[in-house]
Amino acid sequence: MDFLDDIRAGRSTVEQALENAEQIKHLPASAKSSVRYQESWERIKHQVPDRRDQAALVDFLCLLAAAQTALGEKTQVMPILEWNLTDLDWAKRMLRWLIREREDRLHGVAESFLQLKHKSVNVFLLSREYNGPAAMAWRRRTRGSRGTI
Repeated sequence: MDFLDDIRAGRSTVEQALENAEQIKHLPASAKSSVRYQESWERIKHQVPDRRDQAALVDFLCLLAAAQTALGEKTQVMPILEWNLTDLDWAKRMLRWLIREREDRLHGVAESFLQLKHKSVNVFLLSREYNGPAAMAWRRRTRGSRGTI
């Protein structure tokens, strides 16, 4: 679990983790998931302070959210995002709590496929209530073209 990473890194204590669990225990399961994903996203942003790098991660997550299915690393993700293997490996490492990877064959050629771990990740990414990264990015982009939302 990612809260263990926070405890090991000294960003949180066991007591704080217990308090957080207590605060959300009465929420519906979907809200609990969104809270956990939001916490994961905040941790990722803490590890990646450069906004350009955060934007690259958001672009990757938005691509996976829009696809709603697995995308090939070499045949789809890298060309669409104009990334190289170093970029992709970095993004996969940073987003390991939100995405999954599987190996398969495409036209007889081995390919790695990436997708969001669960439908609830997609819901979080698009959620305004939980400040999902895709929702926030969309609001920032549309403010400049249509005024404030």
